[in-house]
Amino acid sequence: MIICIYFIYQYKYAVVIWDDIRDIIVRAPKDTYTHGRYFTETFAFIFIKIIPKMFNIPVQNYAFISEGLTKSVFLTFIIYLFGKCFSYKNKYLNSYNLIIYIISIFVLISLMSACNNYLIFETMQFFCGYIIPLVFFIPLWLKISDYYLCWGGVNTLSKKDILKLCILAFLTGMGNEIFAGVTSILLFLLFLENIILKIKNNNEKINSYVYLPLIFCLISVFFSSKAVGTQALIDNWGITWYFNINSILIFLKILIKIVFIKNLFLWLPSVIGLIILKFSNIENKNKIIRYIIYTYLGLLFFYISLYFLGETYPYYIDKEDEYYMFPRFWFLYSMLLLNLRFILYISLLYITGNIINLKLNKELKITLILAIIFSLLSFIFHSYDNVNFSDVNKKRNIYITDKMAVFYFKQGKNAILPAETANDIISAGDGDFPFDLIFGKYENKIYYENEYPIYFKYLKQCYLGMSEIPDKSGIIFKPTEEAMNDFYNNGGILEPEELTDLNFGLIK
Repeated sequence: MIICIYFIYQYKYAVVIWDDIRDIIVRAPKDTYTHGRYFTETFAFIFIKIIPKMFNIPVQNYAFISEGLTKSVFLTFIIYLFGKCFSYKNKYLNSYNLIIYIISIFVLISLMSACNNYLIFETMQFFCGYIIPLVFFIPLWLKISDYYLCWGGVNTLSKKDILKLCILAFLTGMGNEIFAGVTSILLFLLFLENIILKIKNNNEKINSYVYLPLIFCLISVFFSSKAVGTQALIDNWGITWYFNINSILIFLKILIKIVFIKNLFLWLPSVIGLIILKFSNIENKNKIIRYIIYTYLGLLFFYISLYFLGETYPYYIDKEDEYYMFPRFWFLYSMLLLNLRFILYISLLYITGNIINLKLNKELKITLILAIIFSLLSFIFHSYDNVNFSDVNKKRNIYITDKMAVFYFKQGKNAILPAETANDIISAGDGDFPFDLIFGKYENKIYYENEYPIYFKYLKQCYLGMSEIPDKSGIIFKPTEEAMNDFYNNGGILEPEELTDLNFGLIK
């Protein structure tokens, strides 16, 4: 509860911006499923657009719930699931979970802030794409390990148990590419192991807890691959120039650095933990080790497959990144790195829980745990940033800009808007607002709806009386102070109380 309240407090100034405007507010329902994440995209569409529309609540007022409260609940639940990875089958380890929760808060925020992409904090689209899938992946991953190790009693699996696994696998398959890929490969490797055992021992059964979730996961991946956004990526798939030895060497060089060296703080303690498990006398130690290795192989196969996907879009990589001028392989995309680290982190927690359960001498056990904690703390100190989950200044800028736009358009005039804060709402230079805003070349220009329709559509859908904007009305950008002076000189009113209350319902 305290953790949830902490996140809610962080999101008190939540707003609807960027991709949530472009993909949810503006688009028709049939065009919402850009990425094939049918569950999470439907969830975002309902919370951000449908519910406030049903109850006639301004979307920016409702953002505290749609963008703030919902994310807070999911983040809290994910931290709870991190604890489960640690203490899943060892109930006495629950007494350590408070420590895991505290560490996981800082690890979670550090992992997200290390991606240098604030959109994962501020937009539901990115949050749904790369955070919420953990809610399905972690329980599925733990449950499969449970049956694989026979703690759950594989011979007593009910139809209800299988159904749960299949639902989780289906939802994970449409979660995002990396979780779908790792889950599919993990289940496939378990399936192969099962077949080998059957060949060696005719009495061995092919376990339904493996192949049925695998089938449902692959079905989900198939349907997700038909989405417009996914198809755009698949269209780049090919092997014409990929066997160039120079490209392969560059790929391997960057792969080793991105996947392994940059994540030594997770790989190193995990490998040490696996070695300790190998030389321990713990029950099912070989299966535990194999299960983790299968998960790692799933990660490795997924990342190698990205070689054949062509180059990522340049705006996904920071221009200051040392690899910006190399072939922009998709594993450079920071969101995939985030999910890679999530999977490594839950694997480390799983290994650590099993190590604590070992009958080691007390000094060795404490040394190992301190080494793992030190590794995580070193990353936290290096990466933790006091990120603004929600920024009152950004919310205030959006309020001012929207009020000015509505004021002008309702009079059939060109809207004079602040240039510096336009990017707080939707992206400049990405087809939403002009590149001119970035390069300061917007003076004496008028931008019309047919050129940059996203913001116009947003205004029409979110404010009463804005169903139509005169065709000849456009947007003129000026420096903030000039735009504000023009607003007041044209009869606009902006009371100090408005900038405190930030009630978007007053914009009419």
